[in-house]
Amino acid sequence: MADVNNQGNLEPEAPFAKRVNLKKDVLTQDELIFIRRVEAQQWGTKVGKLRTKNALTGLLFGALVIGIYGYTFHRVSQDKILAEMDAEVQSGKFYQMKTGAN
Repeated sequence: MADVNNQGNLEPEAPFAKRVNLKKDVLTQDELIFIRRVEAQQWGTKVGKLRTKNALTGLLFGALVIGIYGYTFHRVSQDKILAEMDAEVQSGKFYQMKTGAN
């Protein structure tokens, strides 16, 4: 089990999941290969999840942009603008002096 030291704290018999400093600690070639293999496996798992989230976010932003673009074209069509300009020209408002109030 665990040993009790002088201050009454519990100390494990063997270090478990000891933090390794690759610059200071001397590791064997097998330990380095194992560390790289585990890191590559963890990285592969994270990349898959991240790629899925990024794709979903990109699709949502793309749908938002297309929606705004379509709504803008729907609301402001050339036919309505030209019809309003023709109505203003025929009524004489188009050639009147424009001020900040009108």
